[in-house]
Amino acid sequence: MDPRTDRIKALISPIIDDLGLELVELALRNEQEGLTLRVLIYQEEGVNIDLCARVSREISRLLEVEDPITSAYKLEVSSPGLTRPLTTSRDFMRNQGKKVKIKFAGRQGPLTSIGIIQKVDDEKVLLTVEGEELAVNLTDIYKAKLVIEF
Repeated sequence: MDPRTDRIKALISPIIDDLGLELVELALRNEQEGLTLRVLIYQEEGVNIDLCARVSREISRLLEVEDPITSAYKLEVSSPGLTRPLTTSRDFMRNQGKKVKIKFAGRQGPLTSIGIIQKVDDEKVLLTVEGEELAVNLTDIYKAKLVIEF
């Protein structure tokens, strides 16, 4: 992780908190177009373009004054999106009651299951898979994504 991200997180967290949002991800990456600061935000009611624009303006103003990134960069503010992998217990908690496809370590090797997220704590995810309960340690999960149904 880029050491500047800790400072940026400390700077922007009050803005995010004051708006009643959750900071899902903060990443500073060198990309083909140059340096990009990506901020993913979440709120239960949903995140729309106006909210992203407001957060972007407030973060931009603050970072212009504090200047934690000395080179040119692009700021992107968005919601996590439906196709973003679930990687933390908070990701799973936010999606309780939703269908998920997970790939995880089993006794005889990797397994894949599709089920409904029932319960989550800091160590495990409890799914209902074909009417049966399945508890999976978060540390055993290789990949998890929401199953989008239309």
